[in-house]
Amino acid sequence: MEGSFHLIPIRRAADRSSEDFQRFMLEEVFPAVPKGVSRAGQVTGLRLMAGNNSGETGNEREYLWEVFGTVNGGAALSQLERIRAFGAEAPLETAQGGDYVEVGRWTADDADHSTADAIRELNDRILKAEEEGNRAALEPLLTDDFWIVRSNGKKEDRQTFLGAVEGNKGLGRTADQIEVHQHDDLAVYTCIVTTERRPNGDPGGRFWNTRLCVPHGDEWRCAAWQVMEIKEA
Repeated sequence: MEGSFHLIPIRRAADRSSEDFQRFMLEEVFPAVPKGVSRAGQVTGLRLMAGNNSGETGNEREYLWEVFGTVNGGAALSQLERIRAFGAEAPLETAQGGDYVEVGRWTADDADHSTADAIRELNDRILKAEEEGNRAALEPLLTDDFWIVRSNGKKEDRQTFLGAVEGNKGLGRTADQIEVHQHDDLAVYTCIVTTERRPNGDPGGRFWNTRLCVPHGDEWRCAAWQVMEIKEA
């Protein structure tokens, strides 16, 4: 993380351990900070620094929360009440001097790479399960309200799609020109799927696939899928 940042000094409660407070900040507060674009900018990085001087005049209860990418803290300020409810003073009027060490960070680049990898893995599993005709493997990869628009324009719900999996297996599917675009709490996956054959035995084709993926707990699922055949000139 580089560039300017907004600094929020914090003092944890005396009856809370450093481990508990740091876990609270990194596992609950950091993920809860809105990461979308606002008039105050967009949060691109978060870093937590902990005081490292012990003793009566030390700063071991002091923390410096650095917020990158926004004006005056932007969306991160929405979490101050939550931090105060944990028993901490936030923000402090002044930060105490002394040595500080980094205890954790979040960056948009890390999140983008992690999400993109998860989306690619999801869609690799979808391609494999569809090619194998494995309905049981496909079911947990789709949302309950999943729908697909086939290349012939026909729209199918989850149950109709899953019911056709067995009859559409073994078409020699491969995917290329893969792209992942993340938008706040959803992601769009696009690729070109090439098949060697069609379900009726005719020669295969090339199909533009667009899939909308949404988070489900710690994983991602496909919520919508549109297929368009690429006609050769």
